[in-house]
Amino acid sequence: MFREPGGALKGALYQQREGTVAMEPFRQWFAPPLEFFLTQMEDHHGIEDQHYFPAFQRAERKLAHGFELLEADYDVIHQDLLATAETANRFLAVEIVSDEKPGDQARRATDAHAHASERLLSRLVRHLADEEDLIIPLILDRGEAAIGI
Repeated sequence: MFREPGGALKGALYQQREGTVAMEPFRQWFAPPLEFFLTQMEDHHGIEDQHYFPAFQRAERKLAHGFELLEADYDVIHQDLLATAETANRFLAVEIVSDEKPGDQARRATDAHAHASERLLSRLVRHLADEEDLIIPLILDRGEAAIGI
């Protein structure tokens, strides 16, 4: 749910930075899926905290430390999420002098957002892989019904 939309946002931002997409149409397209992506990340974390992680920890107490690490990851990912939202707002609000040749302020705002976004996606993909490494063997071993999910 996060890898594909994250990759699409990254690819679109790359195209905009390379000048293959004009800024104004890009802005109109980019803001809604980015907002959806960031909101879904927050919602996903809430569901994990309130339902999935407690169910997995009840099913296998030995995994408690792994879930603590995942939660610590999310604290860092949340900060990356905030930075991505903040830099996106600046990037989308910057005055565009020309679509053909963006000004220095537009380039700096674009670069700041690209950096924040790449950091978020990198950590998120690693976090998702760690999460899957922890929970998929348990699901395969015990089944969803036995775990309570």
